[in-house]
Amino acid sequence: MLIDTDVIIWYMKGNQNAYNALENTKNFFISVVTYMELVQGMRDKSELNHLRKALHAWNTKILYISEEISVKTMFFVEQRFFKPCHSTGGCVDCCYGNFPRGPDSDRK
Repeated sequence: MLIDTDVIIWYMKGNQNAYNALENTKNFFISVVTYMELVQGMRDKSELNHLRKALHAWNTKILYISEEISVKTMFFVEQRFFKPCHSTGGCVDCCYGNFPRGPDSDRK
């Protein structure tokens, strides 16, 4: 199954339907574009680390445009994600939220 950026953003914002969809779907895919959109919306490296851990826990596979282009693009997006949107030419999808810490975390 291919998961879109919005579903992960909804998850981070505490949407129960998105939480159920992601937690009950193992081994899903995201595109490298989705990954880059999520990274561009991160506020700091801590949020990036939470994203990486969540993707690993879900056993998420990233679908690449081509490996060479995708690896280079992921590197550049990660290097620039601390700069404000106006200095990078605009944000694709900003996603401010938090990854729930577990079943007892506060979700809506």
